[in-house]
Amino acid sequence: MLRYSIINNLPSFFNRPRFAIFLLIGITLWIYLPVKDHEFSGYDDELYVTKNVYVQEGLTYNNFIRAFTSSAGSIWLPITYLSHALDCELYGLNPAGHKITNVAFHLINALLLFWVLHLLTGTLWGSAFAAALFCWHPLNLESAAWIAERKNLISTMFGLLAIWAYAYYVKKPNIQRYMSFTVLFILSLMAKPMLVSLPFLLLLLDYWPLQRYKNYIITISKTTSSPTARKKQDSIEASRKKNLFFSPDKTWFLRDKIPLILIALGMSIIAIITQHSDSAMFSFSYLPLSIRIANALVSYLHH
Repeated sequence: MLRYSIINNLPSFFNRPRFAIFLLIGITLWIYLPVKDHEFSGYDDELYVTKNVYVQEGLTYNNFIRAFTSSAGSIWLPITYLSHALDCELYGLNPAGHKITNVAFHLINALLLFWVLHLLTGTLWGSAFAAALFCWHPLNLESAAWIAERKNLISTMFGLLAIWAYAYYVKKPNIQRYMSFTVLFILSLMAKPMLVSLPFLLLLLDYWPLQRYKNYIITISKTTSSPTARKKQDSIEASRKKNLFFSPDKTWFLRDKIPLILIALGMSIIAIITQHSDSAMFSFSYLPLSIRIANALVSYLHH
């Protein structure tokens, strides 16, 4: 009887998130753990770890200050800098430890992507397939196996956490939830300023699958004939008068992106200044626009 009970429960087990998570973890470790046997790369690993005498000191007070007041590889990325310092504190210059940390971040990102998609769409295996495609695709092997690309992994992790926090903010907007995903967005940019487009991604999520504008239309169009409906409508109006920033009107989903766009703009300016100060950007007098466009076209066609 026990055997038949287990067999009958198998289909329901396969349709649970924990089974998808189990597959993601198992196959990801099988694919990526062999990178622990590889050495440091000769491309940029020396900038962040192998020839960076400051990072090799570990998590010291001076390193903490240096992380926020200097750049590495012509990029201001204090969170990534501190993660490399922590690895040196734990593993020294043993590449296996640094690479295992990268694999752990990559696995966390895959699980976060699965959970965020599952939260937003409600689909199990569609979300699992998208997370698996992201995690196992050869293009992402670089970020998982290359120490210098740790910045991609950490920035992505905080970006996915910001989207997760944003989904909960949409359900019940308040200043605490707003600040939570805003701080996560800032941490993402401090790991690598690549997710400056996140505010615009959130606008797309507002349209689908969150449907914030549609939900607003439904809310204000409800009949006020019953006492319950009138009470709810009065509550909405009171909320609008009390806090204009979080009031549910047509411009709500646009208005709460303004601080995020300003943050992204500020971080972009910091990135440009850092690149200029390290001579990582060339003026148009040195490299004309025509050459840049031609190079982009040739590179695109070549690859």
